[in-house]
Amino acid sequence: MKLARSRLSRTQIEQLLEHFVAGTPARPAAALAGVNRNTSNAFYRRLRELIARRMVLRAAPQAQFGLREANGAVRVIVDPVPEERCEALVRLRERRVLRATDLSLEAPARSPRIDEFWRKLKQQLRRYNGMPRTQFHLFLAECEWRLCCGTPRHCLHVLRHWLSRS
Repeated sequence: MKLARSRLSRTQIEQLLEHFVAGTPARPAAALAGVNRNTSNAFYRRLRELIARRMVLRAAPQAQFGLREANGAVRVIVDPVPEERCEALVRLRERRVLRATDLSLEAPARSPRIDEFWRKLKQQLRRYNGMPRTQFHLFLAECEWRLCCGTPRHCLHVLRHWLSRS
């Protein structure tokens, strides 16, 4: 489980993976793992890019994204066309940095899974005090992955597997 062009040791990677799955922000994780804060930020960003690649969420939403429940899992539809069926539609306000107040749910969610996804997404935005708009699709993919993955133990196993295959 070695990252390309990374000088992190195996134990540092393992510690940062565990903190990522636990939901620890990058700065406290850096202090606990004994690495630079910029290194942990870059590591977290690379993990989010890996998750977005695996969840097939490639482009950042321009103005809106839709939420659809399929087979008990919530899926994010980036910039849905009017023909696509969505249980909920979320609009983004035009800003450089997104915060929890910058999202508005257009259609009321009809599913408890979508309500849970919405709650976790807003909680994650509050935890990080917002994020750059250019990285929002990565946080969306991470939130979708966390909701669909299950237990933290299984999430850690999945991330280890994806890292070994990348």
